[in-house]
Amino acid sequence: MTYSEKLKDPRWQKKRLKILERDEFSCQQCHCDEDTLNVHHVLYRQDADPWDYDESELITLCKYCHEEESKKFKKSCDDFLYTIKTKFKLSSNIDELNRAFEKLKISHIYDVFIFVLSRQVLDQSNVDNAIRKYFDSIKKESKKRENGKSTKRERLHGDS
Repeated sequence: MTYSEKLKDPRWQKKRLKILERDEFSCQQCHCDEDTLNVHHVLYRQDADPWDYDESELITLCKYCHEEESKKFKKSCDDFLYTIKTKFKLSSNIDELNRAFEKLKISHIYDVFIFVLSRQVLDQSNVDNAIRKYFDSIKKESKKRENGKSTKRERLHGDS
């Protein structure tokens, strides 16, 4: 089953609806509730289906924030790979691993790649703490900006 087919699966649709409801059908970044909403996976696990993730690993983002998050993530991955290649001189190993992922035709190659590297470099408790801190910061920011929804949305999306 392809990734896009998995996103049509009733198990994912049920999980997606649960996350949208939890996040009150609004983007957790800019608080927009008028644009198309996506449920974003904060991280990806190679052998997991979209519906296998814990709720803490999913967040609602509008299409604009989701696109921005994806761009930032790709840039971060590229920067990370560059650092590894230049600082640690592992370019042949990194390229070989990247080619292996490409052969698997994984739709989220950068997510999987970073996930595998993070498992090698980071202790799982550090990963869990980072995820928890990320969501805690989103909740705090959300409370602070409850009254400024349109202002932040206008800034982020260029609306007037």
